Amino acid sequence: MFGFRVIECHGCTKLQAEKDALEAEKTILQNEKKELQQQLLAIQDKLHDLTLAKEASRSAIKTGLFTEQQRYLATFVLQPDSSATQLELLAKMVQNLTRQERQCVVMYDEMDIRKVACYDQQLDQVLGPHRRLQQFLVAGIFSKWQVPVLFQFDSAVTVATLLSLIQGIEAAGAEVVATVSDMGGSNLGVWKALGVSHDGRSWFLNPGDSNRRVWVLADPPHIMKRVRNNLLDHGIRTSQGGLLDKALMEEMVAINGASAEYRVAHKVHLATHVQVKNMARQKVRPAMELLSATVALAIERHLGRREEVRALRVLDSGMDVLNAIHPKDVKPLRRGYSGTTEQESALTALEKEARELRVCPRKDALLPFQKGIILSVSSVRGLLQDLKAKFGEQTYLLTRRLSQDRLEGFFGMVRSGGGSNLNPTPTEVRSRLRLLTLLFAIQRGVRPLSGAGAVTGARDLETGVSARDSAKVYVAGYVSRKRSAEDGAAAASSGAEQDEPMGALWTRLKSLGGLTVPTADFMDVFDQMDAAFSVHHCMEPDGLSRRPGVVRDFEAVLESKFRYATSPQVRRVFARVRTFIELQRLNTKHRARVSSNAQREGRKRRQYVPS
Repeated sequence: MFGFRVIECHGCTKLQAEKDALEAEKTILQNEKKELQQQLLAIQDKLHDLTLAKEASRSAIKTGLFTEQQRYLATFVLQPDSSATQLELLAKMVQNLTRQERQCVVMYDEMDIRKVACYDQQLDQVLGPHRRLQQFLVAGIFSKWQVPVLFQFDSAVTVATLLSLIQGIEAAGAEVVATVSDMGGSNLGVWKALGVSHDGRSWFLNPGDSNRRVWVLADPPHIMKRVRNNLLDHGIRTSQGGLLDKALMEEMVAINGASAEYRVAHKVHLATHVQVKNMARQKVRPAMELLSATVALAIERHLGRREEVRALRVLDSGMDVLNAIHPKDVKPLRRGYSGTTEQESALTALEKEARELRVCPRKDALLPFQKGIILSVSSVRGLLQDLKAKFGEQTYLLTRRLSQDRLEGFFGMVRSGGGSNLNPTPTEVRSRLRLLTLLFAIQRGVRPLSGAGAVTGARDLETGVSARDSAKVYVAGYVSRKRSAEDGAAAASSGAEQDEPMGALWTRLKSLGGLTVPTADFMDVFDQMDAAFSVHHCMEPDGLSRRPGVVRDFEAVLESKFRYATSPQVRRVFARVRTFIELQRLNTKHRARVSSNAQREGRKRRQYVPS
C-alpha cells in the first residue's frame, strides 16, 4: 500500500566507514599489544630460568628448586678409600634376592689413569697426581648383579682392606665365598699374609662368619697370558720332555703356506699371535687361540709333535673347566662345573702338568702362573663342595663368573665414558664411577631413594610401620586371595601373628570380614615379584614401558622366575595390578606438574597484564 524510498545519506556512510576503520585499527592495536605481552612473558620466562640455573649451579640444595631425586643425586658422593655409600646400595640390591643369589665373589685389579692433579668440584678437593686406580668389585656367581664397592688411588691391596671390605659386604646382606685377582706382586703378598699357598690351604675364614670359608682364585685369563708369554720368550719344557716354544708356533703358522686362501687354524696369525709385543700382549683372546685344541690338532696332523700336542690339550681341557660359561656350551667341559668324572680328570691332569712343567732354563722353581693354576684347581673344587652342602647336589658353577671378566668390562666402561678420552683423570674417574654405580643399581630395580633415608610417608604410631609398607601388604592380600581361591595354597594368614608380615594391622583394621591378610612367606614372594617389575621397566624414562603387550610380557617374566612359587592366576593378577599402580603414580605426578605450571602461568598473567 505504502511505498517508502530510502535515501542514502552520503555523510552517514562516510561516518560509518571511519568508525569501521577505527574499530579495525583498535583491533590491530589490541592484537599487537597481546603479542607484545606474550613476548614479554617469554622473555621473563627465559630470564627467570637463567636466574634459576645460575642459582642452582651455586647452591642447588639450598635453593630447594630441584626435586627429591635431583637433591639425592647431588648428594650421592663416592670418595676414595670409602665404601659406605656403595654398601648402602648393595644392601638395597640384595634385599629381595634368595640366599643362593646372594653368593658372590670379590675381585680387584688396577687400571692406569692420567697422572695429573685436578680439582673435584663436588668434593671441593684437589685429587692427584695419581697413576693408578685400584678398584674392588663384588659380583654374584649365581646371578648377574655387580656393584663397584671401593676404589683407591695409588694403593696396593692389603689384608686389612680386603678383610674390612668383606665384613662390610657381609653386613649388607651378601655372602662372600671367593676372591679373584691376578698374580701381581702385591696380590701374591696378600695371599701369603692370609696363609694361602699352592701347596697349603687355598682359603681363609670369612671375617663376617667364621663358620664359612672364602676361597682364593687366580684369574684364568691372566694365567693364559702368562703361559703364552713364557712360551714365546723362554720356551716351556713339558712334564714328559716336549718343548713348547716360539719356533714351534712359527712352524705351525707356516704349514698353511705364504698366501693360502684356505687355512687350518685360520684364527692364528704370525703378527698378532706369535710375534706379539708390548701392549698387544694385554689381549686375552690371542693367548686363548694360540693355546687351543685347534692349534694342537694342526700340530698333530702336520708336524707330528705328539708330546707337545698332549700338553696343549691338557691345558685347553683344564682351562675349559675353569672357564665354563653356559650349561649348553658347544664344548662339553664348558657346560658348567658340577664335578663330573670328565671334568675332574681334566682338572687333575692340568694340576699335574702345572706342577711338573718347567720354564727354560729354570729347573726346579715354580713360577707364579704355575702356582696360580694349582691354587685355582684346589679352590674351585672346594668351593663347589661348599655350595653343594648349602644348596644341594644339583648345584653347578659357571666358573667364568669367578674370573675378572666383569671387572675388565667395568674398566672398559670407565674408559669409554669420555668418548675418545680413554685415559681419564682422577676427577673423571670418580665421576664415571659414581654414574656407573647408580646405573648398576637402577638396572637391578633399585630406586636410590627407596629404603633407608627415603621419604616413605608417615609411620603407624603403634607399630612404626610406614604407610607405604601397610599399603603394600593390603595389595598383597588382594593378590594372595586369588591364589587361595584357585588352588588352596596357604597364601592367606591362618590368624597366627607369627605368620603375618609387618604392616598387616592396617588390613585387619580396615577389614569387615572380607579382606585377606597374606602370609609372611607369600609377602616374600610378593616383594620379589615387585622387584622383578622394577627391573623389567628400569630402562624406561619414567619407569613404565610403552611397548605393546606391557602386561603380557611382564607376566611371561613372572612365569620364568616364579613358576613354582605362584599360580598362573596370581601372576596374571599381579602383572595387571602392579602395572595399574604404576600408571596411577605417573598420572598423579603428571597432574601435579600440570597444576603447578598452570598456577605459575596465572601468576605471570596477574603480574604483567596492566590494570
